[in-house]
Amino acid sequence: MQQYDVIVIGSGIGGLTAAALLAKRDGKKVLVLEQHHVAGGLTHTFQRQVQQTRYEWDVGLHYVGEMARSDLARQVLDYASNQGIHWHKMPHEFEHFIYPDLKLSQPADEQDFRQRLCQQFPAEQQAIHRYFKDIKRLRAWFINDFLQRIVPSGLSVAMRAINARHQKLAEQTTQTYLDRHFHDPKLKALLVSQWGDYGVTPEQSAFALHALIVTHYLNGAWYPVQGSGQIAQQMIATLQAHEGTCLTRHKVTRLLTQQDAVTGVEVEHKGKLKQFFAPVVISNIGAYESYHRLLQDHVKPHYAEQLSQVMQRGLSAVTLYLGLSKAPPFAGENKWIHDSYNHNDIAERAQHLLNGTAKFCFLSFPSLKDPEATAHTAEIIAFIDYQEFSQWQTQAWQKRDAEYQALKTRIAEGLLDLVERYHAGFRQLITYQELATPLSMEHFTHRHQGYMYGLAGTLDRQALAWLKPKTPVKGFYLSGSDVCSVGIVGAIMGGFAAAAAVKGSWGMFDLIWAVKKDALT
Repeated sequence: MQQYDVIVIGSGIGGLTAAALLAKRDGKKVLVLEQHHVAGGLTHTFQRQVQQTRYEWDVGLHYVGEMARSDLARQVLDYASNQGIHWHKMPHEFEHFIYPDLKLSQPADEQDFRQRLCQQFPAEQQAIHRYFKDIKRLRAWFINDFLQRIVPSGLSVAMRAINARHQKLAEQTTQTYLDRHFHDPKLKALLVSQWGDYGVTPEQSAFALHALIVTHYLNGAWYPVQGSGQIAQQMIATLQAHEGTCLTRHKVTRLLTQQDAVTGVEVEHKGKLKQFFAPVVISNIGAYESYHRLLQDHVKPHYAEQLSQVMQRGLSAVTLYLGLSKAPPFAGENKWIHDSYNHNDIAERAQHLLNGTAKFCFLSFPSLKDPEATAHTAEIIAFIDYQEFSQWQTQAWQKRDAEYQALKTRIAEGLLDLVERYHAGFRQLITYQELATPLSMEHFTHRHQGYMYGLAGTLDRQALAWLKPKTPVKGFYLSGSDVCSVGIVGAIMGGFAAAAAVKGSWGMFDLIWAVKKDALT
C-alpha cells in the first residue's frame, strides 16, 4: 500500500507551497500528483527549437510584486525552496500604459507614481490622494478578510469587527468607485490599465481586489532568474529531501473516503487505475473543479452552484509567443496597449480581436527580465471569452480544422499590427511565432473553460464566506488562488493557508514564526 501523510492534487505554485511547508516544517511525507507531463502549473515553461536557437517562454508568471526579502511572500518561497529561487528586479519604470493620445510609465515608487498622476491630472489631485489612501485601506481589509478564515474563532470575530469600518468601501465595484470620485474619463481608464492582472473588467471587478493588486506593485516587480520553471524544481527538491515526491501524468479521478473522512485518492496513469492513501488531501486544482468533480458526492450542491455563477463571469485569453532575432529596444518593462479608454467594452474588443483588428494587448519580454536568458522572446496577451472558441472544443489539440487555424492566424496578425502601430519595427525582429487560445489553457491545465485566474474576482466571489481552505469533508483542504486572491502571490498565500489549516487553529502563527526565523538566518 502506497501510504503518505499528505497528498496534494495539482503541482501549481499553491499546491507546491503547501506541500513544501508541511514537508519541511512538520516532516510530513508528501505526494504531489500532476496530470500534465510537466510540474509547475501556470509557473511551468515550455521551449521550441528553431534551427540553432532554443526559445523559452513562461505560461502564467509574467512578473511578481512583493518579492523583496522583507516581504512575507518572498520569505515563504525562500523557506519552501531552501532559498533556491532567485529574483531579478525589473526596471524602475516597469509598467508602460499606452493610449492613442496618452502615455504614462509606472515607477517602482509610490510617491513618484502619485506625483506623476497629479502632474498629468492637476484638477484631480485631491481624488488621487484619496484613491491611494483607499486602496491601502482595502488592502488591509482584504488581508483581514482572508486571515479570518484560517485563524482561531476568537481572532476571526475581532478581524471581522475591524473590517466593518471599511465594509461599504469594499462592497462596490472598481467602476463604481472610479465614477464616484473621479471626473476625467482618461484618468479613470489609466488607473485600471492593469485590469488584465486580475482578468475582470472594472464594471465587474471587486474594488477590494483591484486595490490588492495595485498595492501589490507599488514597490515594483520581479522575475525569477532562469525562468519560472525554477519554482517547481526547487520546491520538489524540498519534498524529496523529506521522503516526498511529485508524480506527473497522474490524474486524480476520485476521492477515497470512509465515514465522511478522506483516506486517499484514486488515480489514472497510462490507462490504469491505482490508489494512494493519506489522511490529508489538499486540492490545488481550483475550487470549481474540486467541488464539481471531487466533492460532488460529499457536499450539498449549492456550493457548486454558487461557484458556477462566479466562474462564468471570468475571462480567458489568447497568447502569442514570439521568438526574436535580437533584443528589442526596451529595458524589460511591460506594455499595456489600449486603443480605447473604455475597458468595459469587452464584447466589442473581442470582435475586433477575432476580426484581426486588435484594440488591446499586454506585451511582455521574458528574456529581458531574466539576466540568464539565452535567446530573446516576447509574449502578447489579450483577454477574451472562452465561448468564442467553444465550437472547436471537441477537436483534438494540434488537430483542429482549417477554420480554427485561419482564426489563429488572423488574431496573431491583428496583435502584431497593434504593437507595430506603437513600436514601429517590432515585426522585423520576429523569427518564430505561435498562438495559444483558451482551448490550449483548458487542454493543459484542465481549468474550466480555460479561465487562467480561476474564480472571477467579482463581488459575488468576495461574498463566499464559506470558501476557505478547510472543506466540509474531514481531511480535505483547498489551496491556491481561489482561497486567497488571483495571481502568483495569491496562490502562494493560498498554499500557505492550506498548510496552516492542516496544522490546526494556530498553524498560521507557527508557519509565520518558522519563515520569519529562517529569513533572519
